[in-house]
Amino acid sequence: MTEEASDRKAEEPAETPAADTPDESEAEAGLDPGAESPEEPEAEAGSDEPAAEARSDPGAEAEEQPAADSPPESEIESPEEPAAAAGSDPGAEAEEQSGAESPPESEIEPPEEPAADSPPELEPEAGAESSEDAVTEGEPPAPDDPDRERAERYAALLAEAPTMTEAQYRKRSRRSFLTGGVAAALGYMGWRTLQGRPEDNRIPDVLRTGHEANEALWRVLSSDQRLAPTFDRSESSMIRVNGRHGIREEVDLDRWELTVLGPDGSTLGTHTMDDILALPKVELTVEHKCVEGWSHIVTWGGTPFSNFAALYADQLGSELTDFVSMVTPNREYYVGLDMPSMRNPQMLLAYELQGEPLTSEHGAPLRLATPSKYGIKCIKRIGTIEFTNEQPTDFWFERGYDWYAQL
Repeated sequence: MTEEASDRKAEEPAETPAADTPDESEAEAGLDPGAESPEEPEAEAGSDEPAAEARSDPGAEAEEQPAADSPPESEIESPEEPAAAAGSDPGAEAEEQSGAESPPESEIEPPEEPAADSPPELEPEAGAESSEDAVTEGEPPAPDDPDRERAERYAALLAEAPTMTEAQYRKRSRRSFLTGGVAAALGYMGWRTLQGRPEDNRIPDVLRTGHEANEALWRVLSSDQRLAPTFDRSESSMIRVNGRHGIREEVDLDRWELTVLGPDGSTLGTHTMDDILALPKVELTVEHKCVEGWSHIVTWGGTPFSNFAALYADQLGSELTDFVSMVTPNREYYVGLDMPSMRNPQMLLAYELQGEPLTSEHGAPLRLATPSKYGIKCIKRIGTIEFTNEQPTDFWFERGYDWYAQL
């Protein structure tokens, strides 16, 4: 209890007799103001609150002081609550205190109720399997399984696949082993036989015979005048450098000249680049094909060989000769071609590549373009052209390739 509360309590006795003074209602009822109130004996027994206050200790006075300052009776929620509180135990008081501090019921949010549309969640019974455990091995996959179609297709293949017994499998395995062994033995014997055959231009004669048979077949099936497919200029591009036989040394293009020989080896004439440039020029976009297995669309510029050969028609006759031989200036590279193939309008003495003069790597100043034959016939930097009636030798023919090389 504070000292201020004690002081206020000490000053209150001056007003206490007014509480024992009979009020006007009692006077009107004819009661003697000086007579004792019928309740006074009870007050002496401890029932009357003013008497109890007079006999209470300072601590009790302090507890009653807040009641004197409490709001009027109209603001008190219930007159019985103090009595109930007075007779309650400390635990009940604590419960009432906590209830007084709790928020009003209007501010308490009610518990969320489950949505009306959603079904109640049921706990699985003991021993019940989940939906995932319900799918066991051997059952077909669900309809929305992406592997279902593949599984069905695989099952259909297994059903249609031929089967064999273990005895049949063993028999087939032995047969396969014996067949493979015989084939390997025959191959080894054939290879040893070829090694013992005489050579024809650096390959066994039987292989050379095969080349010649292939040449004869192609001469029948294809025409020497057949034209190779042509392409649009936009589809062509610069071809790579492949092969430097006969062009490894530098050459003075200003002093270069072309020598022409007749069947007897005599010189029929010589030409400079100005003579070649004076002949009708054509531009041809074709596919260059190599025996190595690659090809490239390229644009050549030059004059058909038939225009050049016409310059010697008077000396050689209208039929000219059966073959043509071409050799590089250093005679390191040489090709032989048949005259019917050389009369093809697509056989060019080329001096331009992709619209530009030939470079040294591509055979400047003059080379041969052969769209109807493999690239091994496309000699670079031609130094000599010989007209002959005997089949001339050829660089790659001497190294085992086909002399005809027709596409």
